[in-house]
Amino acid sequence: MTPSFTNTTNYHLKPRGHIYRRGLIMFLRKYRVDVNDVVMEVPYPTFIDTGGVMYQTRPIVPESDGGSIPPAFRWIAGDEDAFPLSYTFHDDGVRNGGLYRVIMGRRIFVPMPRSEVDDLLSRMLPAEGCKRYQAKKIVLGARIGTLFAFDDRKDQTEN
Repeated sequence: MTPSFTNTTNYHLKPRGHIYRRGLIMFLRKYRVDVNDVVMEVPYPTFIDTGGVMYQTRPIVPESDGGSIPPAFRWIAGDEDAFPLSYTFHDDGVRNGGLYRVIMGRRIFVPMPRSEVDDLLSRMLPAEGCKRYQAKKIVLGARIGTLFAFDDRKDQTEN
């Protein structure tokens, strides 16, 4: 079974403002990231993985930053808004420590380590139309970026 998304239009973005993040290593200046609350509508968008395993996010994913790629690295990964569902699922999985699985029609929260959420992102991106070589670059960036973006919240200030 090929991984795919269902109910892909059943969400909307609610602008929340922006935050500032520090760049990596030699790009230490801060950069602005727009954040949105992503509100999922019933029936929820669902990612169907190989083997028929179905994943969903929380009904509201607060402060999703899309593919918050530092400006200096955007040439590697491309448009940060090109794969909104993949990025939202990844943000929720990393922040929440897991995602919901649909098992026999019920939503059950399943804790997932960060590496498993990153692996799931690598399967979600092609399902949303991303080329495989580009997906590999995005996942590598996500693995590096989430070490800084979500663990060190004191670097962020809202305006």
